[in-house]
Amino acid sequence: MADDLVITAFASFPGVAENPTETLLGSLPDARDEVLSNARHVLLPTVYGRAPRQLCDAMVPLPAALLMTGYSRHATGLVLEARATAACLPDRVDAAGNLPQASDAPDAQCVIDLARIAARVTDAGLPVAISHDAGGYVCNHLYHAALTGPCSGKDGPIGLFVHCPALSRSPLADVAAAAMDLHDMVRGLGIIARALLEAAGEPGNTLIRN
Repeated sequence: MADDLVITAFASFPGVAENPTETLLGSLPDARDEVLSNARHVLLPTVYGRAPRQLCDAMVPLPAALLMTGYSRHATGLVLEARATAACLPDRVDAAGNLPQASDAPDAQCVIDLARIAARVTDAGLPVAISHDAGGYVCNHLYHAALTGPCSGKDGPIGLFVHCPALSRSPLADVAAAAMDLHDMVRGLGIIARALLEAAGEPGNTLIRN
């Protein structure tokens, strides 16, 4: 199972001393969910350039699916990102104090039918949304690198980025658009992970967009 799924999260970055996705990732080894607990868990630095390099290192051997997570103060639930771009915020430094380098690379699209996955999360009573703008920070930078790199081509793993809200009863909950209990966040992640593995394991699966 560990070779089937890679799950990533980000460490702290300016303005976010405790990243909710790092807490989420740290809880997965003990989760009562074999798909999540047996996956490869990768904590990435919130640093342009370094995060994609470390992701590529962690993708050996290539898994069937890659599930990336990151925090967004605008998220009101689990946000499924449909697209990644080369856009970067030119004045927002990463955790190492670096500014991004401009790029005119084309957009990259997720191949998953996110509406079907969102419906499964909704049916479980959890908040979910679909976004076509992954932002201009390291999350978007990593997603674009993944979709145009290890997840590209017919033999590449299925890749999806999910933005998460603050965790309930955390300092970020007071300034974020919404918060979720860790238990619910794990439960939603499990639904999404199973959908990715399902899509990756069945050629012609209806979760794959034509």
